[in-house]
Amino acid sequence: MDNHSDEYFDLKGLSTYCKMGVSTLRYHIRQNDLPWFRIPGKKDRTGKVLIKRSEFDSWMERFRGNDFLDPDVIATDVINSLNKAVSDK
Repeated sequence: MDNHSDEYFDLKGLSTYCKMGVSTLRYHIRQNDLPWFRIPGKKDRTGKVLIKRSEFDSWMERFRGNDFLDPDVIATDVINSLNKAVSDK
């Protein structure tokens, strides 16, 4: 395990890491879908939401698609792109 796998991100940092909008991340938190922590703030403030990198990475794995690994799909996409490029000339 590398040194960064158990770091904690706030929503802005996680948004930068994963290239998702903060509002999308908040949506998944509200759906109780994405694991998170709330650290209490001072004087009744709402505090800070933190998400553990290793838990986020595990959560993301649920959405992995495998069709991009299919060599037939890749070959068909390449051929179609080449055919389109030739026909556009």
